[in-house]
Amino acid sequence: MNLFVATIQMWILGALLSFSWTAQVSDAPALITTPNSLNHAGLIKLAITPQVAPIYSITKGVIYGVGPNNDLLWYRHDGRTDGSFRWPFSQGKQVGVGWVFKHLFSGGNGIIYGIKENGDLLWYRHEGRADGSFRWPFSEGKTVGIWMGNISACILRW
Repeated sequence: MNLFVATIQMWILGALLSFSWTAQVSDAPALITTPNSLNHAGLIKLAITPQVAPIYSITKGVIYGVGPNNDLLWYRHDGRTDGSFRWPFSQGKQVGVGWVFKHLFSGGNGIIYGIKENGDLLWYRHEGRADGSFRWPFSEGKTVGIWMGNISACILRW
């Protein structure tokens, strides 16, 4: 199991981090959050296998992950401002299919970038990001470049 300690106003690829939380990610498709300094208690199972694709986020507590069947799943943490255990869709909402990428990361405000195995950098905009609806103006993505580097860690601003 990997242990990640939360940092305020930051999400780090591969682990759900929120203010004053500790997260443990195992090989099983689950993310387990444990209480720290806030009044948080409980368990939420996210149907995401970290080894398949990282968990990543954009603004307003929205978290995306790719499930073992390559579906893009949408989650929203409604308790993000106070650390409470409030997830309206704890099993996630399917908002995409066929998400097979070497790396995924967010540009914020519904913008998602994916790097294919061949290095193609694709751009997506999730117009349903506020409510988890399946709305994409370019469902196949737009190729916006070729990625020649490697991503070992990516810190995203919330």
